[in-house]
Amino acid sequence: MIKHLFLIREALSMRLCLIVLPLFFLTSTAWAQGLKEEWLRDFDTPPSGSGVMITSATDSEGNIYMAGFSEVGELASKRIVMVKYSPTGQLLWAFRNKEAYNRQIYHEETRDITIDHAGNVYVTGLISWRERNASEDSREATIIKLNAADGSQV
Repeated sequence: MIKHLFLIREALSMRLCLIVLPLFFLTSTAWAQGLKEEWLRDFDTPPSGSGVMITSATDSEGNIYMAGFSEVGELASKRIVMVKYSPTGQLLWAFRNKEAYNRQIYHEETRDITIDHAGNVYVTGLISWRERNASEDSREATIIKLNAADGSQV
């Protein structure tokens, strides 16, 4: 009886493989045929070239907005950066937050980005810092509003 159950289980698993495997190859081939890389761009986050893009959004015209942070040195080790690319991959503008803060350790991090119908871009994030001679960090949320046309801060 056990031998018959084992044979039945083997036959069922073989049938399952024969059904699932062809489906996998058919669907993976269909997915691969639909993808084509049109362009690829790198953005050198000034001044050191070390940074990370965290979030992105597109507007109704197909422009791509990306926001993240760049690493810039001792007193402001991370600064919020944002770039706008055209649908063809042309860099239209770049923004880096340049607020002057007199603090010992200072970090800005991007959390999200959105675009309104009037053409303004909003970047939300988190600022953390440590006052001189303090033992704990302070934090607060931040929002930066930019003009989508030229990247100027509104």
